[in-house]
Amino acid sequence: MPIKQTIDYQDENQALEGWLVYEDKGDSPAPGIVVFHEYMGLGPYLERILKNLSGLGYVVLAADMYGKGIRPGDATTALALSRPFRDNRQAMRRRAKAALDCLRRIGRVDPQQIAAIGYSFGGCAALELARSGEALQAAVSFYGYLETPLPATPDSIKAKLLVFHGMHDPVVPESSLAAYCQEMAAAGAKNRVVTYGDAGHGFCNREMDGFQDPWNCYSRRHDEQSWQTLVTFLAEALHA
Repeated sequence: MPIKQTIDYQDENQALEGWLVYEDKGDSPAPGIVVFHEYMGLGPYLERILKNLSGLGYVVLAADMYGKGIRPGDATTALALSRPFRDNRQAMRRRAKAALDCLRRIGRVDPQQIAAIGYSFGGCAALELARSGEALQAAVSFYGYLETPLPATPDSIKAKLLVFHGMHDPVVPESSLAAYCQEMAAAGAKNRVVTYGDAGHGFCNREMDGFQDPWNCYSRRHDEQSWQTLVTFLAEALHA
């Protein structure tokens, strides 16, 4: 059974509270994964993902991008909280790095074997962390924002990258995917992109099941397909 704990950490003067999830399988350090939430913040939609990742032997930290006790209750509030980070990518990188540093300090984690995963807003955070040159083994974005005002420079990205993108995504346009691929090619990044021609945004978020917009809702098929690809990718990146 997974163990879940809240964990306090800081970004400068901002108090943050993430969720640490792991299975107690011995004293040997295990690979770690920091998971970045969607724009609605930490919520129940992440519980299944954290449990499944910990079941694979990873120590998982669900990062808090907004602040301790700050949990938006509606889309308007969430947009107001996420917009400053979308507009200021240095601030996004700093807040993401605070979570990464927190995970590295945990004794049961191998600090040399860490990946970053994010969903939508969180996918952007994972990619910005990789663009910043952090020593990650892997960075994964699920339907994340792909544009950036701070493009990667040649040989700056150490992580292996994996991006999942629905070609009918109303939030992340196809043009940004093309620009992202050009950016990563110029940077010499080890980049893999998985596209779904019949998917849109939010296809891994079960809280969006039943939404009326066919291109902004949960899709069990795409969720399961992307999960299997993720499992293989992480096994290769973190256990090589």
